[in-house]
Amino acid sequence: LRFEPKDIWCFLGAGVLGMLFFSVCYFTAVELIGIPTAAILQYTSPAIVAVLSIFVFHEKLSAWRILAVAMSFSGCCVISLAGGRLSFSLLGLLCGLGAGLGYALQSIFASIAVRKGYTSLTVNFYISLFAAAGAILLDRGQMAELSPLPSEAVLLVAAAGSIASFLPSWLYVKSLSAMEASRASV
Repeated sequence: LRFEPKDIWCFLGAGVLGMLFFSVCYFTAVELIGIPTAAILQYTSPAIVAVLSIFVFHEKLSAWRILAVAMSFSGCCVISLAGGRLSFSLLGLLCGLGAGLGYALQSIFASIAVRKGYTSLTVNFYISLFAAAGAILLDRGQMAELSPLPSEAVLLVAAAGSIASFLPSWLYVKSLSAMEASRASV
């Protein structure tokens, strides 16, 4: 879990500009415009990663990559539309697109860290740590209203966080060590 202090920007970027920004934007979008629309807007992320990867990693934007991004986005649209109807508001739209940008930034910063030689466990640990620290700063004491939590609730929250957040994120970061960021995002 060691990292060079000069590389902290990778972990801060992925944790705060990526995971935390994504989470705030996505859950705000869900409240404002509902899950189907928020999910579709969040799935602009692979397209954003593909474009950013041209500049950051000098990846090529091939016809196959464009087709893969388009099919990924189309699949999300089909699934989301089957589950409900779309609704819009300007703030909801901006938050949904912000979620896509946040998820893309997490991918880019995490990929940079992986390319610097850090393991996926190290990268994911610090992404989660910096995102949690940022969330605590944004919390403004709301979590204190929930305490003291019963010990069973703490265990349930820890298990849910591990299974629904840390594990998928770790697997995604692990994929970044085996393939390009734009391919992993699709």
